[in-house]
Amino acid sequence: MAISFRVAEEHASFLVELSDRLGVSQSEVLRRGIDLLAAQHLDTGASAYELGADLFGGEAAVADPDLSRNASRRLRKLVRERQRA
Repeated sequence: MAISFRVAEEHASFLVELSDRLGVSQSEVLRRGIDLLAAQHLDTGASAYELGADLFGGEAAVADPDLSRNASRRLRKLVRERQRA
């Protein structure tokens, strides 16, 4: 859909400069601006999960699979080691 609108000279120069710096068309600059405003005001932005989705679900190597069960034992051991030092 094509839309035309009027802008002040200052905004037109911003549009040209952003287009040049980003290496995209002026239409793409406007699209990105609309996307940013929509994300801020219409809650259309990516959720926290969507932002980190590629980081989740991997396999992690855990040194102590019973870490939560052994926390107090590990803490006492750490305190003893520090007292000896």
